[in-house]
Amino acid sequence: MFSELDDYLSLEFLPDYWYDVGTGVASAMLICFDNVAWDALVEQCVSRPAAWQVRCAEIMDLVPHPAAEKICVKLMSTDSDDVVVAGADSLRSIPGAHFPEGAAGRLGAISADGSPPVSAVLAEMLARFSEQ
Repeated sequence: MFSELDDYLSLEFLPDYWYDVGTGVASAMLICFDNVAWDALVEQCVSRPAAWQVRCAEIMDLVPHPAAEKICVKLMSTDSDDVVVAGADSLRSIPGAHFPEGAAGRLGAISADGSPPVSAVLAEMLARFSEQ
């Protein structure tokens, strides 16, 4: 099951297609995951290209599973600002999730260098997680 999702997330997508169709297809794949597939996703998510990681992060909040929080946290430890932001965005939508230690500093740095819309979104995320 993991290999199907892995292959799918590796495809090239137009942004509109990914958000209109691709996320639904990918989340339907996640619904079929067993524990072995989830374990493979947790283990291998950080070894994939940044575009794959962003897509992976963007679907983590669509299917409730305990591994989703773990995957977002792992993705937030990568070098890519885009992956970190996508991981944080999904993490804030997972009920009961907590930001990992050090995430606020990293997101604050990304916010300081980001565009006004990115900075506004990150400020909201940081405010939510500072309340925990």
